[in-house]
Amino acid sequence: MACKFHNEWYYLASFMTPAQQKIDLYYNIARRLFYTCLIGLFVTALVFAVYYFTTGYETLTKWFLSFNDCFYRNTFWTRDFFTPEAKTKGNYFAAAASVVCIAGLVYAGINWKRFFLRKSEPLPIPKLSLPWSVAVAVLGLVTWYLGQSLVKPSSDEIFSAVNCSELPHFQVLAYYMLPNNHIYFNFINGFVMRWTHTDAVVTGRIISMVAYIGVLFCIFHWLSGLFKSRLWAFVAIVPAALQFTPWAFGFQSRGYECQLLCAWGAFLTLYSYVNTGNARIMKLNALFSIMGFAFVPTFLYFFLTQLATLVFVQVYNRKLTWRVWKYQSIILAGVFLLYLPALCFSGVNALTANDYVKSPHLPFAKYFNNWVEVTKYFINFIFSFVIRENHPLNFILFFTPLLLLILPGKHQKQTGVFYLLLWVVWACVCFYMQRNPFSRNMIFHYSLTFAFVLYTIHSIVELVLTRIKSLQLKVALKTAIFAAPLLLFSVHLAKWGKENVPFSLYFMDVNVMYNDYASDIKTFPPGCSIACSNERYCFYYYCRTGPYRTSRCPTGNEDYFINVGGEQVPDVVSKNYVLERHGIGGFEIYKHK
Repeated sequence: MACKFHNEWYYLASFMTPAQQKIDLYYNIARRLFYTCLIGLFVTALVFAVYYFTTGYETLTKWFLSFNDCFYRNTFWTRDFFTPEAKTKGNYFAAAASVVCIAGLVYAGINWKRFFLRKSEPLPIPKLSLPWSVAVAVLGLVTWYLGQSLVKPSSDEIFSAVNCSELPHFQVLAYYMLPNNHIYFNFINGFVMRWTHTDAVVTGRIISMVAYIGVLFCIFHWLSGLFKSRLWAFVAIVPAALQFTPWAFGFQSRGYECQLLCAWGAFLTLYSYVNTGNARIMKLNALFSIMGFAFVPTFLYFFLTQLATLVFVQVYNRKLTWRVWKYQSIILAGVFLLYLPALCFSGVNALTANDYVKSPHLPFAKYFNNWVEVTKYFINFIFSFVIRENHPLNFILFFTPLLLLILPGKHQKQTGVFYLLLWVVWACVCFYMQRNPFSRNMIFHYSLTFAFVLYTIHSIVELVLTRIKSLQLKVALKTAIFAAPLLLFSVHLAKWGKENVPFSLYFMDVNVMYNDYASDIKTFPPGCSIACSNERYCFYYYCRTGPYRTSRCPTGNEDYFINVGGEQVPDVVSKNYVLERHGIGGFEIYKHK
């Protein structure tokens, strides 16, 4: 069989162009490298699981602290995170992970010839036009540069940089201190930061820039295929590039833009499967989905929509494709292994029962009213409050993609169904959890909705212009009723984003915060040494860029100690320091006796 397969492949390869042969070669190298990394993940996770399971709580505590004992809320780690109870539950996770890893290694061992020896047809990767690719990249670079120049580093960016990315790599994976610890974004950012010897906020913003441009490529590729025109697709991505949340988090050192890129990758591969029935593309879908979860766990919203879509498609076609569900199982297994260190060393409650996700258990009527108001705000936010907040045009645009359900064409109906499921599933999760997500957690809902609106408007315009035979007249009318309004809308998006980005990123003015810190820092004598409490990570970040010697954890030898009002003062500070004054933000400034 193997010889026959190889003979057939070389026979087919003889008809390939040199470019096709090169693509085929690179694809098979990448495929083998991917499976090698997958086996490495299984082996690493298995070794970790066995070590964790067979090692006592005290030994594991000392081992974890041996990497670094100066980290965010380190004095509470064994009280609120890695407790004896968390270790007991972690043993179950480690045992389950061992089973998953052994099963994966056995499967890889049985099929090693298929993974490493046989060649296979490359997956349907889109062909890119060099001139249009350059145009999309330039659009992304220009809008990114203009945006990132408008805002100083935010407290959330600094938190991720100082308290996460700068930790030893294992502690980044294992310590889930807050939901804004985007574990694998911080993990990658930590590598890039050390490799480039650059500030983690700067490298994080560059990583998000790459993801932002990738998002624009995804939208451009999808729309150009549906529009049958790269020119009109490029016109459409101009407002998409300026849509507030995808644009703004493209220059934030956070995991949201990377998550959005993964969501678009998962959507495009799912869309390809629905249209072609080729289940092989779901391999890429699984990879995008696993990484989406790795960057930010709220990818769960998209994953559940994907499951609902697959159920709908298979029920509608009256055909069950087990191979597709195999890949969905792989997604769950992969996410479980990636989050294994956090589950074992931070406890499951850190992920599922923190104040940001646990249900407040409100009466249904009260929560429903709250959900309606929040949803209305989200709808306004998608379109940067067209004309004004709660103007009917915001809601008309939001519901426009539902017209795809009745427009002629297979692609229109498929997109309409996905759009409906995207928001229905989101609403079901909200009511089940009784929690409304933060606006920034809606980034892929916003981006997909915006792209679907563009597709719907284009479909309606095309339907209206079908009876016009003159190409020149058709182009002129399309320019007037499609391109011109979009470009005018782009002006609104750019103006609104420029005016509101310092506040609307996190609903606190990050530039005002920076100015307050800058004013306080100037009151310290140059060259003095300053230590900061857990919650003064922003002050620590800004101080170390100036003429000061800074410490993340106090040793008792620093000239000053900065503390948040009400935060417990360390013993070494209470013995050796005296409260000197309060800063602009109300925090406490202690001076060494």
